[in-house]
Amino acid sequence: MTPRSFIIPGLAFAASMLPLQAVAQVGPAAQLVADLNRTPAGHDAQIQWVMPVQGGVVFAMKTIAQGHELWFSDGTTGGTRLLMDIEPGQGNSYPMRPVQVGEKVAFVTEDASQMEKLWITDGTAAGTVMLLDTAALSPEGGTGEIQMQGGMAGGVFFRVRYENPGVSYALWFSNGTVAGTQALSPLVPGLESGAYSFRERDGQMYFGVEGDRIFCSDGTAAGTTSIVDAGALTDGGSLISFEMTDSRFYLRVGRSYQGDSVEELWTCTRQGTDAVRIGSGIWWEVDEMKAWEQGLTFVVVTESLSRQFWHTDGTPAGTHQLPMMHKKVQFTPGELVEMDRFLYFGGYSERSHMLWRTDGTPEGTRPVTGPRIRTVGGPVHLQVAGSYLYYQQQGADTRWEMWRSDGTARGTKRVSRMKDYHAFGGSGPLYATWQDRFFFAAGRGTPENALWITKPKGVGALPLTTPEPGGNMGAFDSGWKGSYEAVNGSILAFAYSEGYSSPKLWRVSEDGSPRVIWKPRGLLASTGGNYFAAKLGEKALFTTPSLNLAPAEVWITDGTAKGTKRLVRHTQYQELSDFTVAGDLLYYRVNDLTDPLKSGLWRTDGTAAGTAQVVAWDFTRPQARPGELVAFNGMLYFMSGMASGSLALWRSDGTEEGTERVKQFPQASTSTNTRRSLAVIGDQLAFSVGGIYYEQLWRSDGTEAGTVSYGNPYVTFLAGNVSLSVDLDGLQLFAAMGSFGAPFQWYRSDGTPQGVQPLIPDLSRYHTDSPGDTAVTGGLMFYRGAKDEGWGSVGSDLELWVANGSVGGSRQVKDIRPGSRSSSPANFIAVGNVVYFTAETDEHGRELWKSDGTEAGTVLVWDLLPGPEGSAPQELKLLGDKLYFTATSLATGRELFSVAVE
Repeated sequence: MTPRSFIIPGLAFAASMLPLQAVAQVGPAAQLVADLNRTPAGHDAQIQWVMPVQGGVVFAMKTIAQGHELWFSDGTTGGTRLLMDIEPGQGNSYPMRPVQVGEKVAFVTEDASQMEKLWITDGTAAGTVMLLDTAALSPEGGTGEIQMQGGMAGGVFFRVRYENPGVSYALWFSNGTVAGTQALSPLVPGLESGAYSFRERDGQMYFGVEGDRIFCSDGTAAGTTSIVDAGALTDGGSLISFEMTDSRFYLRVGRSYQGDSVEELWTCTRQGTDAVRIGSGIWWEVDEMKAWEQGLTFVVVTESLSRQFWHTDGTPAGTHQLPMMHKKVQFTPGELVEMDRFLYFGGYSERSHMLWRTDGTPEGTRPVTGPRIRTVGGPVHLQVAGSYLYYQQQGADTRWEMWRSDGTARGTKRVSRMKDYHAFGGSGPLYATWQDRFFFAAGRGTPENALWITKPKGVGALPLTTPEPGGNMGAFDSGWKGSYEAVNGSILAFAYSEGYSSPKLWRVSEDGSPRVIWKPRGLLASTGGNYFAAKLGEKALFTTPSLNLAPAEVWITDGTAKGTKRLVRHTQYQELSDFTVAGDLLYYRVNDLTDPLKSGLWRTDGTAAGTAQVVAWDFTRPQARPGELVAFNGMLYFMSGMASGSLALWRSDGTEEGTERVKQFPQASTSTNTRRSLAVIGDQLAFSVGGIYYEQLWRSDGTEAGTVSYGNPYVTFLAGNVSLSVDLDGLQLFAAMGSFGAPFQWYRSDGTPQGVQPLIPDLSRYHTDSPGDTAVTGGLMFYRGAKDEGWGSVGSDLELWVANGSVGGSRQVKDIRPGSRSSSPANFIAVGNVVYFTAETDEHGRELWKSDGTEAGTVLVWDLLPGPEGSAPQELKLLGDKLYFTATSLATGRELFSVAVE
């Protein structure tokens, strides 16, 4: 990349044009300030599941070019390919919730509008067909959801849920064709309520429904009937789940016993006759039931909360407890899998993990592997492939490994070592078998994520997919606050770089060259979270975190290594927050996590000698509440809880004797006054004080006599439901819940009872979710509000709004993301007469936008990362005539960028 210069008043940097795709550009291109971390980063393929089909397996995988889509593999690298790009380009269809349907796989996808679709595939492009689009069931919009229930050779059962115009949980069946996809309820009485425990047997599906009945279905309405009344068979027991063999049902039922909820295990024939209770009859819980050729094996939790392992063939004589002890070590069975007339499972304790098996008898229950194989986790993910059982376990070095066993200790061998951080994850099975070959996903959660297959002889594995390079790791964390600042004509930034686990402090000087001016040392080198807290003149203050043995510190810098000095070192387990400049001093809170009496209010003038505690909290002196330190008339004002549980307004000039209580509010309750409301509005302080039930509005000129409350004849605000206020040219705007059940919305106040009014009269639903994220310019407050035609819950339908402070003067500026989904505007910052913010769309993902308060003037600034992923800009800050932010690109990872502003 070739450097080029760009200028801001007092600052000049070298920048590099990014390799961006052509998009509709509103203004100058975003520029990379400096690529501070060039450590290569891989692209996580995010393989979510693997399922067998005729000829191989299908799986869900994410690539840079196609997004998260459906793939196929025949077991060779050449035969591993993208099967279908369902959402073309970089869009994601997110194939999920797979279900086996004979030699086919049914799965669900999600489109950009969050509506779900049902698909089926046989592993070929021609045989990959969409069976149902939930958008067609909800013409008025809403979010459609498909809940997969169970598959058999003849088709798949599933439920459909959609939110608008109502909520439905209809049970559906598909035989793998569009014409054969239809709802069974309400055609079949009794299926309107929930269904569970879907079990396939002899080409039929058996499942339980509410009302304690078991149904049998061939997928048609005529072939769906109720066959067993479990409640009647078990003397009023409530059916929880069931298992079945060729001849019997095993019913797990619950009932009330002496005021407690207990569980029982019953069995009956497939025709619902000869019901009998198994074992002692009453257990706290029946768990891990596995029906197999020899009967039913299960785990119970007894009244003493101990776990027992049991087996039954359905008769009293054939019901007995199995051992869970080996050489005085107690084990708990895990997954249960059948192979060659044995049931295999992972047995584990605090000291050991082994592979066990049982033939259903006490003497036939024993470990396959012993202590010679050192493990600290597993066995998990047990699956049979040919004549072998494959499973995963965690080695002594905590790395997960793939093993296989023929049922003997000698025939139990490690197949391969993997790079997984954990054994679980994904939206379906992460392993599958086809023709005695075992496929599995390894490296989950890492850039090395790939699909593997065991070698022909079963020991060793071969990769079928190749991890993609993903650019650089980036120097910044997503969502970081205070990671950069401008000091003396340079940009300072806390950034990660190669070979360092904690961010170093960099200076990007006027000629564009980056240089490290400070490194965390000792214990600080292994911790993160350093951030800029505030500026005092032309110097910036930053803090280091308090983590275990690393005490928090406060530092100051003028942008040079020599001028970077520590002001104070606090003790362990002390949190520093709420840095606020008032006059010539910077104030902050210290919260001690181990001893509250070591908490207090601190201040600094930028020198070590001038950094000291103002007051220590001792039940008589104040401890400022978080989020409510406010600069007003050159002094610091804050709210503090009192020993009595009430609240008081305080002020400080930075000395102990100059820290005094302005007014106490005996009626206040600190337990209900949860929202932080202290703010400067015009030439006054504004806040609310919560009692047990309601909030009272107050104004103050900073004196006790000038601190007064005023009535509100229009609404009664519930305690704890008045938000932080916004100053709109001297008018107070705040969000609140007017009464119990009333929507959370914006109100106005001019400091008089008559001036307190809702901005949107007669509002019947919630309107805003995050009152603290706003910006004011041009006589307008920009905020995130519910869509004009919104219907969902908080966060599901939020768009860009403005308010001019008058009743009825609020309006939606633009529906940036049409449809039921929300663009969720955030990170507002006013620049002149426009507001910059981030918003999310289906086409661009989350990117940088701006608005002048009109629909035509609300536009995308620059698509920094083309495609639906988005660059997710964070930390928007105006420095000179450029807007800075951290964002993610494929070439650099998350780095610092800038864009010229109006």
